[in-house]
Amino acid sequence: MSFAHLISNIKSVSEKESTHLFELALIGMTNHNNYFSGYRPQLYDGIVSLIMSLSFHQNIFLFWLKKLISQGMLETLKVPENVYYAGEDYHKSLLETCEMWVSLIERPKIWSESCCKTFYDEIVSHVNELINNLDLSYKMKSEGD
Repeated sequence: MSFAHLISNIKSVSEKESTHLFELALIGMTNHNNYFSGYRPQLYDGIVSLIMSLSFHQNIFLFWLKKLISQGMLETLKVPENVYYAGEDYHKSLLETCEMWVSLIERPKIWSESCCKTFYDEIVSHVNELINNLDLSYKMKSEGD
């Protein structure tokens, strides 16, 4: 968390630095279910602290946050390899991923109200976009096919 404090107090964050911070947050998100459940709250605190620290840099924050949510959802909702190879339960994996996203929001001691609202709004916006882009059409087979 002290790392996040340093980020919030520097004058500007370069593109290269923001890329490294993005990768750091994404690693935490994609590997969250590899952590013992008792250590996950500290991981979530760290991710939220990182997001909060970047909120002080408005020139990159919204772009960075949208990318983190988009890529984070894509990566965390993938079927993990241990489901394929170790026979673990996909439902359990999906449930833990959903719990991670909820746990990130439920960090009132770390979030500012406005930053949490922005994070929440971006998640909802991204989910709505995913739903709107679904192609649920189907073709009817004729009896001759």
